[in-house]
Amino acid sequence: MALQVEQIGPGLAQNLSYVLSVDSGDGMVIDPSFAAKDILRVVQESGILLRYIVDTHGHRDHVQGNRLLAEKTGAKVAIHEHDATMLQEPPDILLHDGDVLRVGQAEVHVIHTPGHTPGGICLLVEGFLFTGDTLFVGNCGRTDLAGGNDEKLFNSLKRLKSLDGGVKVYPGHSYGGNSSTIEREKRNNPAMRCETLDEFKLIP
Repeated sequence: MALQVEQIGPGLAQNLSYVLSVDSGDGMVIDPSFAAKDILRVVQESGILLRYIVDTHGHRDHVQGNRLLAEKTGAKVAIHEHDATMLQEPPDILLHDGDVLRVGQAEVHVIHTPGHTPGGICLLVEGFLFTGDTLFVGNCGRTDLAGGNDEKLFNSLKRLKSLDGGVKVYPGHSYGGNSSTIEREKRNNPAMRCETLDEFKLIP
């Protein structure tokens, strides 16, 4: 099985969206953001059968394209249960930590990573980690918006640090770069280098 990952963006607000597909033609969109028309073009040109639209969290800049893509493709919208009320329309699927979404033979593992929002998630599939606003290249998500929490985000990042260093990181914004690895972020990202919550709280 060959997993194809197409990164779309950066677009408005430096958002990054992702189209995943496998040999069978099944696919998934992660964080459609403001790029729904671009995503739809990629899906149609590649002949992808879109199964899911997955939001890493409920902020408007990540979920804006949900409705258009769902209407055009019939894909099901999925988001963690704790962020579901942030959507204008109820999602089709409520996600939980440890859930697995199957796209063809690919298994997409849901990792609950609260802190930026209560229902923030990362998605791990075939050595790729889609981190939304939990982890950026060189930084992490902010905690000063509604539902943000320093301690929860600190613990979420600790959890990501336990992953294999070679896992490729694909964030929800192009603030410090479009991709990285867990090992690189552990070495260079101030948020990932923190050993204590007090240290973490001092990061700008």
